[in-house]
Amino acid sequence: MNIIYIVKISILSLIRNKVKTMISLIVCAISILLLLLAIAINLSVFNFINNSLNNLNSANTTRVFLLKYTNHEKKINKENVKNEVLRTPHIEEITILETPQDNEIMVQVIVDNYRNVLDVIERYNEEEKYEVIIEEKNLVNVEIIRIVNLISIIALIIVIVLTYSIFFINIKSIIYDRMYEIALYKALGYQHKHILIFILLSSSIILIISFLIANILAFFITEVLISDGINFININNFIDGKVVISFNTVATTFSLCFLLVFTALLSSLKRISKISPNILLKSAL
Repeated sequence: MNIIYIVKISILSLIRNKVKTMISLIVCAISILLLLLAIAINLSVFNFINNSLNNLNSANTTRVFLLKYTNHEKKINKENVKNEVLRTPHIEEITILETPQDNEIMVQVIVDNYRNVLDVIERYNEEEKYEVIIEEKNLVNVEIIRIVNLISIIALIIVIVLTYSIFFINIKSIIYDRMYEIALYKALGYQHKHILIFILLSSSIILIISFLIANILAFFITEVLISDGINFININNFIDGKVVISFNTVATTFSLCFLLVFTALLSSLKRISKISPNILLKSAL
């Protein structure tokens, strides 16, 4: 039983069951489209969070705020205030700014990392003699970034599980629809590996066609339907993400889909092994 013959019978089997084949193509294309977009979003989120956000440390605006120190009882010793602020964890640099009043001074604070800004601000908000002055637009909400990253990962896992379930159901359907065909091949002496290749090829043909349809739809969604792509996040104008269907996204999605199909096939081995040539005799009676 050569590979060309297996390919021929796989294609003929799909044509014979054209209604079920079309349904499988549509369902698989939708699931692959969701998987493609989910991977694209996760790759974009990962790139922006791990690259763009790390670059925020080079932008002082995200790490700078002002402290207004007030003491109504006596004249302020600038050196004492400077040393006190410098002892605060995560403070990288400070600058004392001149003010017309003797009982108050302004301190410009630079924090070592944008991720620590909120912690430092919270510390000084608890002290009565200090007043924090910062522009809201310069604050980077780290918690939101973490939540967005977590949501995108959870969404990807859900889509992967959904895609696997669809592939598994599709393979079970192929096995069920071709049960007598498989029994006939076994009766003719074909080996178990040939039958596995037959089912894998049938599933792969549906996978490839569905994958092409999904890529066309993904391109339409990201490039035509929304001309500037899908803006999935915009945090304080520091992150302006866009879903891009790159070669890496396509390659990753296809590899993952093929792995899911192969895993679903391995999960169906027991069902295939239970098919016996005896069912041909039972059907003839």
